[in-house]
Amino acid sequence: MPVGAVLVLGDEVIARAHNSTAGTCDPIAHAEILCIREAAQQLGSWRLLDATLYCTLEPCAMCAGAMLQSRVGTLVYGARNDLSGEVSHVMGRVHARRIGSIKQDGLNELGRLKTLGVICRRR
Repeated sequence: MPVGAVLVLGDEVIARAHNSTAGTCDPIAHAEILCIREAAQQLGSWRLLDATLYCTLEPCAMCAGAMLQSRVGTLVYGARNDLSGEVSHVMGRVHARRIGSIKQDGLNELGRLKTLGVICRRR
């Protein structure tokens, strides 16, 4: 399954990325991390308070931590990740308090904003 992420501010796509761990031999090159980095650079701020991060798959613990650190306002993901997803597990309770909104209604939300094609398309 291609894993990708898009960060949106209002109706504008600020950043997008896909997992690049294999191609770059970088174990932390997850789509969410790369997307958050790109968005922070584009906006000139590490605080992404009003931004929405759309992901094809539920984020892992590392990516969930990066979302907390960058103050992402809303997280929307398409599919649960029973292997390493952390948002809907024990850590989800902590993240739910710090991230303004978490939705697993992902495919409907992603389809509404027409970003799913952007997420899955490799550059």
